[in-house]
Amino acid sequence: MVTLQAAQANRPLFGNLAQQLYNTPTHGNGRQSLQCSFATKLLHMVNPNAPIYDSLVAAFYFFQEPGRNKPLGQRIAAYVAFHTFLAEEYRRILANGLLAASIQAFRQQFNPQHFTDEKVIDSLLWTYVALLRSGGVTSGTIIYR
Repeated sequence: MVTLQAAQANRPLFGNLAQQLYNTPTHGNGRQSLQCSFATKLLHMVNPNAPIYDSLVAAFYFFQEPGRNKPLGQRIAAYVAFHTFLAEEYRRILANGLLAASIQAFRQQFNPQHFTDEKVIDSLLWTYVALLRSGGVTSGTIIYR
């Protein structure tokens, strides 16, 4: 396993990191699991501009997680493709100023010291989907215009 310090000079690839984490049993009985969210968090520590994958971001983009019945390589490839999409989408959002007002409002409200714009986008998406899941539309917290 690459140490975090060594990863600064030689950034690991998401797919390789996901495979390495899978090869490390995560449960007391030796069972393995695919830890894609954790892998993207590790990558974000090395490259703060990298998006973080989680189920809320996946839900926002309607990403269908690959079934556990698929071969591991196909599952990892699907997550890698989605993470690549996220990185490109965040670049597009930032280049076109699509969330500029929301990013500015977030920074004014919370004054995060070490958040990149990509991390702010992650936070906005997480909060939005969490609000939707908790009845944000029916309660009037979120209003479509």
